[in-house]
Formats: sequence, structure tokens, C-alpha cells
Amino acid sequence: MSFDLNELRAQREKMREHLAWLDRQIAQLEGQPAPTPSKPNESLSTPEPTKTDTKPEPAVAIAAAQSAPPSPAPANDAPEAVISNDFKPGGFDGSSKLGCILAAIFLAGLIIFLLFGLPQLLYPDAPQ
Repeated sequence: MSFDLNELRAQREKMREHLAWLDRQIAQLEGQPAPTPSKPNESLSTPEPTKTDTKPEPAVAIAAAQSAPPSPAPANDAPEAVISNDFKPGGFDGSSKLGCILAAIFLAGLIIFLLFGLPQLLYPDAPQ
């Protein structure tokens, strides 16, 4: 599975926007004022790691790993295919609808032929 770095960053930003929207909806339902970020690009979730934050000290990492409870295994793996964001919901277009109708007519005709026509071809002398 290979992802483009820019694509991953765009997905992370979309997730942050969604989390901010969820926070606003929860606050609205609870009757509290909605939390707002202090900067336009600042999100309500954890900040992005910087180059110095990516590798913690070994002693700190070991202590954190020993004190943290084990995380449960993920329910399912990430999808293998890259999902396109340009999906626009709507009905079927005319050509695919026509293809489905033609396929259904063909299958119905095939079943009728197999039930009635094929026995007549195989056994022409059989009583009717």
C-alpha cells in the first residue's frame, strides 16, 4: 500500500475538519458554546508532530510503553485501494440502466430456452 504524502496530509486535514464539526455539534446539543480554534488553521485535535517530536527519547518511550495499557487489535485492515474523493452520488446513467435491462431480458430468455427449448431439441420424438 503506497500513499502520497500530500494525499495523507489532505486526509488528515479533512479528519481535523470533521472532528471540529463533531465538537461543534456536541457542544450545540449540550447547550455549551462551541469550542473554536484560536488560529484559522489550528485544529481542535492534537498538533502536528515536528521534526524534533518524531523520535522520543528511548527512556521516555520505554516508560510510556510500559505504563500504557495494550491497545486492542484493529478490527480490519486499511483498504488496499485508494479511494477517490470525486464521487458524486446520484442515479445510474442511461447506458448502465439500459445494460442492466438488456442483461435481465437475456437471462430470462436463457432460462425459458433451457426449460422449454432445449428439451425439445434434445428429445424431438418425446410426447408432448
